[in-house]
Amino acid sequence: MSTLINNVLDNLDLVAMLIAFNLMTYLAHRRARGEGSASQGLLDLPLWMAMGGVVGARLAFVAPELPQFFRHPLDLARINGGMYFYGALLGTMVPAWWSYKRGHLDFWRSADLYALYAPLAISAFRWSCLLVNRCYGDLADPPLGIRFPGLNLPRYPSELYEASILIGLFGVLMAVHSRKGRAGTTFLGFLIGYPIVRSLVDLTRIDFGSRWGASDIMISLGLALAAMGLLIYRNRIRRPGPDAWSSGGEVEAWAEARDRKLNA
Repeated sequence: MSTLINNVLDNLDLVAMLIAFNLMTYLAHRRARGEGSASQGLLDLPLWMAMGGVVGARLAFVAPELPQFFRHPLDLARINGGMYFYGALLGTMVPAWWSYKRGHLDFWRSADLYALYAPLAISAFRWSCLLVNRCYGDLADPPLGIRFPGLNLPRYPSELYEASILIGLFGVLMAVHSRKGRAGTTFLGFLIGYPIVRSLVDLTRIDFGSRWGASDIMISLGLALAAMGLLIYRNRIRRPGPDAWSSGGEVEAWAEARDRKLNA
């Protein structure tokens, strides 16, 4: 039993990541049932999203030092050696898009549901960083800095900054989602808001908080700008299909047409 406890404590960040993912999935599926949009494709998605997220996160983490991992390829499987959020984001989107192309899933509406609760999941994970004492920032004077266990000088509690701001982002996304605008708005809103929050918090981190260094901020801002452009484009271009939460009749017609195609 002591060995099991020690293993859990040594990999507490992975345990917290699993808990956060399951929290996001549970809340997204509960809301989908409440809104009448819980398709079988959505309910079957979490396992594939988790697998894609882990693979994408690990590959993105090792990418800056890929030649080193070519010499030691088994190190790629050490998921407790580090993962990168944007790789996880891309990895989770691959099975979702594949399911959408096969007609099993409405991509934009499903993405809205997961994106709505993603800030809460990330916030919960960041709180766990405080427990494992790994995500502290650069040196800082009080009151902005606090003294972490085992360290002599106060540092920015970067994980607490991000966790707190993300709760505010969740409130903003909830307000956006409640307006029942065009599908995809909540998802794109998350892709705008989270990178901005991450970029601001990264300024307090050591080496900007990842192996990508200053490039991480450029990636974040680039993603936010791309999402903003896509959001503007989608709101200006109207297309047939289940693009709006408020158009229940159109959504039902689209779903019936999809089912006839699959059963043909």
